[in-house]
Order: sequence, then C-alpha cells, then structure tokens
Amino acid sequence: MKLNEITTCIKSSFILMCLFAFSCNAQNKSDASVCQEMKDIYENVYMINCLKEGKLKAVFYIDSLGNKIEVCKAPEKQALLFEEKKEFLYFLDENLIWKTNKDIMGKIFIAMYIDETGNIIEKRVIKAIDVCPECTTSAIDLVNKIKPRRAALMNGKPVKSIQVIVIPFNSI
Repeated sequence: MKLNEITTCIKSSFILMCLFAFSCNAQNKSDASVCQEMKDIYENVYMINCLKEGKLKAVFYIDSLGNKIEVCKAPEKQALLFEEKKEFLYFLDENLIWKTNKDIMGKIFIAMYIDETGNIIEKRVIKAIDVCPECTTSAIDLVNKIKPRRAALMNGKPVKSIQVIVIPFNSI
C-alpha cells in the first residue's frame, strides 16, 4: 500500500469545513487494505485509519511536522479529561471567552493527541464555524487550559490516543 504524499497547505482567511477523504493507492487490486485520511480545516492530514477487510488494523496520528505516530486504535478507557458532563459544562462557563457582534450557533470540533503520560501534545481544529474565526481562536484557547487527569488505558497500561472535544457556541 502506498500513501499519497502529505502536502502542507497555507492557512487562508477562510475557515474550511473538515473533509474526510480516502487517499491511498493499493499496489494491486487483490490487496483489500485501504487507508482513510482525516483532514483538519486547513486540509492537513491529522489522522490515518488503516483498514484491512473492513476491520480497523491501525490508527496513526500525523503531527504538524508530518511524523506518523501509531496510537491505540481502541483503548479500553479513553483519556480522562473531566469526571462528568457537569464538570465540563462548568469548565466551559468559566473559561470560554469570545467576542463577536454576530449571531452564532454551532460547534467546533478539536482533535487532541494525548501521549502515554496524559499530556496533550498537539491539537487540530477539524470542524469550525465558517462565519466566526473568533470562535475558533477562543476554542483553541479553551483547549489549551484543559489538563487531562489520565491517559487512555489499554490492558491497564497508559497508551497514546486521539480524543475529540466538541465546544458549543450559541449567542442567539
């Protein structure tokens, strides 16, 4: 299997919706493997799911330098960011600061690469609100304040993982 080259895109003044695209070339038609690339809002690949015969075989995180890092494909327990939903909502209320003169309603999705020690190593905006770049900046600032309580676990041991957080915006 040969993956297409990852190209670096220049950030434009327009926020793009994230797109999910299949981008791999099988060496021959009998190979049942396929890789699914997930792209952020700037069209940069941030995650690759490799499937064989319809089953997830490996998950890779692509960091901002283009390095391919294998992460746990299905941890028994995801990284613990908040104990419960109420704690997350309180965190949002206390820390989400955004200013805009527009009526906004929508959600921003941010993918976080969390290492075995429970640290957020990198974040990527994978879905934004097109008409509100201020919201994207505020969402990134909010995620920078998150301190995970523990890494994802597999067989009782900490593992690298990817977790997506959804940040709601509603000014209507």
